[in-house]
Amino acid sequence: MPNSLSGLLDYFDSTDLAPHGLCLLWRPELIWLHVVSDGLIALAYFSIPIVLSVFVLKRPDFGFGWVIFAFVVFITACGTTHVFGIWTLWFPDYGAEGAVKGITALASVATAIGLWPLLPRVLVLPSPEQLQSKNRDLESAVKELDAFSYSVSHDLRAPLRAIEGFSRILLKQHAPELSPEGREYLDLVRENTVQMGHLVDDLLAFARLGRQPLVTRPISTRTMVKQVVREVRQQHEGRAVTVSLGDLPDLRGDPRLLKQVFINLVDNAFKYTRRKHEAHIDIASREVDGERVFSVRDDGVGFDTQYADKLFGVFQRMHRAEDFEGTGVGLAIVQRVIHRHGGRIWAEAAVDQGATFSFTIGSPKP
Repeated sequence: MPNSLSGLLDYFDSTDLAPHGLCLLWRPELIWLHVVSDGLIALAYFSIPIVLSVFVLKRPDFGFGWVIFAFVVFITACGTTHVFGIWTLWFPDYGAEGAVKGITALASVATAIGLWPLLPRVLVLPSPEQLQSKNRDLESAVKELDAFSYSVSHDLRAPLRAIEGFSRILLKQHAPELSPEGREYLDLVRENTVQMGHLVDDLLAFARLGRQPLVTRPISTRTMVKQVVREVRQQHEGRAVTVSLGDLPDLRGDPRLLKQVFINLVDNAFKYTRRKHEAHIDIASREVDGERVFSVRDDGVGFDTQYADKLFGVFQRMHRAEDFEGTGVGLAIVQRVIHRHGGRIWAEAAVDQGATFSFTIGSPKP
């Protein structure tokens, strides 16, 4: 150990060495040329890891984080060698300079070796032009699908009205001529026609969301929610439902669409608590990690969260139509509105313990 320590001290000993400036004969123009050049190179090198660090923080989804780390080590070491280039002009610490160059060499070799296996993966990454083309194709497909849904839903209205109208006339004018079984069948036809009509209306509303621009302005959230609760309560007369309003700060968005969000969520809360003699619904918001989260919570039947991933799909339902009416489109509309406002929505629930729907509002998208 003493010999090793002695050898290490000898390595860094610069007593018998001359500074690099002596080789330049201490000529000021040469000295300052090296100082300015090495200084600018070092500053440029040290700025690159800062840029890379900001990139990693802003893009945590980037799949090559270790490459960024290797580049940070390599480039920082390169910058340090240029700092030593200035230092050794006056101080002959060539041992330390050599050690830094050795670290730089190891980092550069490791980075270069690590890059080769990544080359096939990087080469298959789409170019910006390809991504823009794919986005245009996707946007076109979505518009075509929306137009198709709108057209089909609109064209279904006429035959549905005819079926409902003629079955109503048949029941009204020819009921005595029909058997009880026949009248029951006609009642079922009318009930299903009305249900189909509601489904068509919801599909039209869903399709329109992608066709109409957002009209954003400041919104008094509390005023809007009070109006929504009043309207929904009128549709559920005779119910003992306590609705509590918490902190509901103003927000910016399309008031017509965001009102529809609250109507759907509050109406669902009323619907799925109707088996309770006294139901409770809480509508509030809270600050979570600097983000405002709005929520509608009820103490109704809830649902099994293992199916939560299907909750916001079109025609997806957590309960049987015989138990709770609906078309399975409402929450899909809610999610689409929230996404157009740059937010996200999720649900938490337990069977017979109620459900909580939470959402955020970000920057509205055109």
